[in-house]
Amino acid sequence: MFSAIFFLSVTTLAIAQPKLPAPSPGAEVMQTVGLTDVKVVYSSPAVKGRTIWGGLEKYGKVWRAGANTPTKISFSNDVKINGKNIKKGDYVLMLDLKDANNWEWMLATKGSAFGFKEADVLVRTKATVTKGLRNRERLTYYISAGTNGKGTVNLRWEKIEASFSFTSDIKGPLMASVKKFAGQANWFNLGNTGYQVVLNSDKEKDLKLAKGMIDASVAMGGENMINTWWKAELMAKMGKKKEAYTLGKKVKELYAKEKRNGWKNFYKNTIDPSLSKGMKAWK
Repeated sequence: MFSAIFFLSVTTLAIAQPKLPAPSPGAEVMQTVGLTDVKVVYSSPAVKGRTIWGGLEKYGKVWRAGANTPTKISFSNDVKINGKNIKKGDYVLMLDLKDANNWEWMLATKGSAFGFKEADVLVRTKATVTKGLRNRERLTYYISAGTNGKGTVNLRWEKIEASFSFTSDIKGPLMASVKKFAGQANWFNLGNTGYQVVLNSDKEKDLKLAKGMIDASVAMGGENMINTWWKAELMAKMGKKKEAYTLGKKVKELYAKEKRNGWKNFYKNTIDPSLSKGMKAWK
């Protein structure tokens, strides 16, 4: 009887535990870089008046770059870090605090709050460390998205920020999306997709695919100043500058006949700045 009552009491207490504020609450941040979603999931400890760097987080040790469970980072597409190709997926993110001025970021396939195996580390890259910033009470991650698939992961805590850079794959996901999309679009969407290939790839097979889409755009919507401009830019990318120049002149002729205000504005704001610069190089 006593055992049964004790068991029920313990079970009831376990179920009835109140939800209390966590000393290091969980957090996550996500940013799209190029065509890749990058997410960091971590726990966020506070300074609480303590010496963090070289104190709470001692030098000469590998740190989980957060609190509680290991910090995780995920990529929806392949990326490159420090020259090494990293496949899309989830990874453990750590910081090797070698000394006050020498830190390395580490990505591993697995690890725990108690340690890791060097064999599981996929890449190490030197941390860019910025000191003397305004105090940040809670550890915070943020991800910066640059151009051409370039991005930066940043950790900010106390008066220091540590970051590392990566590049995300654009051409692979772009071409996969293009192939899936082709044949399902109207003249503008199909031709514009081909034009995006022109802007993002130099490969001959990709440019041939772009030509097929832009030609299909002309067949579907008729020749107009927009798809003629796309074709001019494509010809230039393929090294056919004479053809590009001839098509550029035709774009200007089509614009002169255009009566729709929306299209005329599109020409002035989008087509003309690119076309005028291009035709000087194609002449």
